[in-house]
Amino acid sequence: MSACRLACIALALCTGAAVAQKPSAKKSDSVVKATAVADKAGADGTQLVTVTLKIERPWHIYANPVGNEDLVNAQTVLKFSGPDRPRVQKTEFPKSKLIKDAVVGDYKILEGDVVIKTTVQRTAGARGPLEVEVKLQACSDKSCLPPATIKVAVRDS
Repeated sequence: MSACRLACIALALCTGAAVAQKPSAKKSDSVVKATAVADKAGADGTQLVTVTLKIERPWHIYANPVGNEDLVNAQTVLKFSGPDRPRVQKTEFPKSKLIKDAVVGDYKILEGDVVIKTTVQRTAGARGPLEVEVKLQACSDKSCLPPATIKVAVRDS
């Protein structure tokens, strides 16, 4: 395993810690773009929200679940907010790619265009706007960028 790859994984392991960086240094949100669209809410307040992430090559993000206890802080997480405090009922992440790593252990990643479907429970009849925060970390085979949280207004379909 290269020194760069070890440094990359070390950064991913330290996502909870402060990372020293130059003010102009890129963060993960510079190589990952997000959009979100919601279907019409059901009479019971359930609503399907589709979040699409576009990850530039050669970058990847960590799947959820990542499949490696040491990388849990780096896995991709969605958090929803709105005036009626929506609750997540179910989130379906796409199939991930397994990376076999003899040093760190196996882990799962997502690459390219990623579609995540989440069913949220809202107050029946709620029509207020939703926002989703996507917490993620982008890495390549050579380096990792500092983690980022991408905030996206959810559009109606």
